[in-house]
Amino acid sequence: MRVSAVVSVLCTIAATILSFLCLFAGWKPDFLEDASIMTLDISKLLRSENGTNTIVSYKNTDASSGSASATTGDHAWYSVHVMNYCEGNFESDGSKTLISCSTGMAFFSFDPIEVLKAQSEGPIAVSFKGDITTVGSKMKDAYKATFFLLCMGLAAAAIEVVLSIVAVIMDLRRPIHGTTISFINLGLATTAFLGLGLASGIITGVMIEAVKKINQSRAETGLVAAKGDKFLAMAWAATGLMLLATCLWLVDYSVERSIARAEIEDMYANRAMERNMRLRRRTLEMGQFDVEQDPVAHPTKVQAVHHYPHRLDTCEHNHGDMISGVSRAADVSLQPAPAN
Repeated sequence: MRVSAVVSVLCTIAATILSFLCLFAGWKPDFLEDASIMTLDISKLLRSENGTNTIVSYKNTDASSGSASATTGDHAWYSVHVMNYCEGNFESDGSKTLISCSTGMAFFSFDPIEVLKAQSEGPIAVSFKGDITTVGSKMKDAYKATFFLLCMGLAAAAIEVVLSIVAVIMDLRRPIHGTTISFINLGLATTAFLGLGLASGIITGVMIEAVKKINQSRAETGLVAAKGDKFLAMAWAATGLMLLATCLWLVDYSVERSIARAEIEDMYANRAMERNMRLRRRTLEMGQFDVEQDPVAHPTKVQAVHHYPHRLDTCEHNHGDMISGVSRAADVSLQPAPAN
């Protein structure tokens, strides 16, 4: 059994499990809700603002209201996942209480700015301006790309698990499993690595930028964003495992090609040797027949036949005693008769 195949199977299985957890984290309230991509704290959204800042603009919809303040709705925080989001409140001791999670859906997107607009209440209509307004559109595109790439990587890794197990089973019967399985597994591992790596890179870059911009406006908006370290750890761990599996299958494919090339060379060498032996035996038989018919008329063939025993004795070392016996018989039968 080849060690590289076994290790690649273990790496691929671990990467598949981590990718599955990243994709379905937060699917239900009790399933990895804390493994979110980003957490948004809106408990202090737009409190005690005076309407003169440069990020939030206010429109007074009630003539009796003279202050530019706003309150939030029923939820104080949001945790954003790949296919849905969860929401809840803070307890008096600062701990979080989960209220509900939205229904999971493919190509889910979350725009924090739109959520903040919907959550602001009171007689003042709130809108945002400046760099923070670009956060929502970038996150929408990033979420869709991340979902597609994550699914692609997960599917490729799952298929590779099956074929990797097949390769291990074949190794139990014979020391090789062939270049075809190695090449297919190499392609699947590369696809899974690219899918998981691109998904992790895209969501990491966009999330870091979104958290940075939201927190930079914290003094004016009261918003606080935090990146999901647990999600990032699982995503990048899966990517690293698939990179290791890809390298192992590349080594395995190189070994399988070397073995296959050596087998082909041995096969052609054996065939060439057998063909040469047949030609030599045929030539010997033809020369022996001509000499027996008229030795005087074929002095060259007599000389050639006398040389064949030496060549056939060399072949005896590689191919057995049969040819050597034929050589010695030919040598004895072709000795010239003594002159009278």
